[in-house]
Amino acid sequence: MVTVWIPLVPAHQKNGGLVLNPGGHTKGLMQHWIDRGVSIRPSELPRNSMKEYRVDMSPGDVLFMSKYCPHRSLKNISKTVRWSMDIRYQMEGTPSARPFFPTFTVGDPKLTYKLWKETWKAAVSNYKGQAIHRWTERRKPRRKNTNNTAKRTE
Repeated sequence: MVTVWIPLVPAHQKNGGLVLNPGGHTKGLMQHWIDRGVSIRPSELPRNSMKEYRVDMSPGDVLFMSKYCPHRSLKNISKTVRWSMDIRYQMEGTPSARPFFPTFTVGDPKLTYKLWKETWKAAVSNYKGQAIHRWTERRKPRRKNTNNTAKRTE
């Protein structure tokens, strides 16, 4: 699988630009979990041992990454939205990283908008409780303590 990331506005340190971990692809596919979004498990890639490089990009720039390239977004501390577009290319017939998402072949003459819409509606309905990636583990839910603040159960 190849991901093509295209910023539609400038992407930089203040508005949630990307950070890459060069050489991280040699570790293979890393385990992910869900905690305020999907992320690599901290035990797989401890931040304090990572060499990270910020990638500032302009609208229309293109970044190609394999699924083995560790990357993350910085926190958006600006007052604007960082708009971007992700396109993923995958060889036909290979399993998706998100098995509950519908698979479509570009150029399929049988694929109408109506079929596309119905297929996505069914996928959303069937998703309930499944991990977002086949390699993702859901993090334990937060529970409220007596002070009404969130507390992790780990």
